[in-house]
Order: sequence, then structure tokens, then C-alpha cells
Amino acid sequence: MPDNQTRVLQVTWNWREAVAGNADRTGGLRRAAVIQAVVMGIVAAILLYWLHHVLAGRIVAGLAAAVLALGLALPQAYRPVHAFGQTLGRAVGTCLAYVLLVPFFFLFFLPVALLLRLLGRDPLHRRFRDARWTYWVCRQPRPRGYNITKQFLHEDRAARGQLREVGSLPERDREARS
Repeated sequence: MPDNQTRVLQVTWNWREAVAGNADRTGGLRRAAVIQAVVMGIVAAILLYWLHHVLAGRIVAGLAAAVLALGLALPQAYRPVHAFGQTLGRAVGTCLAYVLLVPFFFLFFLPVALLLRLLGRDPLHRRFRDARWTYWVCRQPRPRGYNITKQFLHEDRAARGQLREVGSLPERDREARS
């Protein structure tokens, strides 16, 4: 490993080594079981006391107790349960992404984009200009130290609307060169 990386890794967390070099996985499985049991306990409490679903709350509380006992007492036996939970979580996340995000795109972004096109608006200025015009946007001179206090670009809308021919210079640049 290069010397720079070694120095950086001395003061930062090397996540690759932590994942690859974790030979004693039982501590990680115990921690995962405790976290999963706590989250399931919170869900059980919400079901029992807030939503008043007694049967569902007791089932979730029982599963939380089983996960906690299995994870603390027999971490190697908990490993398949943990792997199943990870696989199930990935599958649910993928399904939710398609079930929620695709309709959201077609119900929100598509109508807005169509409306903007019908109105002839192009807020991102994506249209191509004739080869005669440059895309350079001239900015107004700022006072000294302005960029230190305003780190992000503030759009100069008046300058955005001005067209400038390719090869021509703005007024202030012409004066500076002469």
C-alpha cells in the first residue's frame, strides 16, 4: 500500500478491512440480533399501545424475543435468520422502489415536463443555439471577498438572457484588454 494511503488509514476507519478481516462474526451477529430485537420491540409497542392491535403486537413481541434469545445464545444458528432478513430487506426495497418511484415519476414529473413543453418554457436552458451564438454567460463583477461569503453560484438572470456572438468579448473584457 502506498505511504499516503497508510497515513490516511492510520487516522480513519478502513471499512474494507473491517468487512474482510472480521473472522469472529459472532460479535457482529449478536449486535445485529440485539438491534433487530430492539426495533421489533418498538414496532410491537407501537402496535400494542398506539394502534391497539393486540394480536399483531404480541406476535411481533414474541418474534423479537425469539430473535434476541437465538442471537445471544446461538449466534451461528442465528446466521440463516440474519441472511434471510437481509435478502428479504433487499427484495422489499427493490419492490418498493418500482412500486412507489415509477408511479411517482409518471404522475408528477411527466405531467410537469409536458406542461412546460406546451408552454414553451425551458428552465434548464437545454435548447441548442445557432452556431453563431456562444453559450458563455457573462457574469457581473463582484466585490472583493464576495465569493468567500457566498460559496455557491447565484445566478445572474439578466446575464442568462443575453446572447453573445462567438468570438466577441463583453464590454468589461474589451476595456481591460485596451
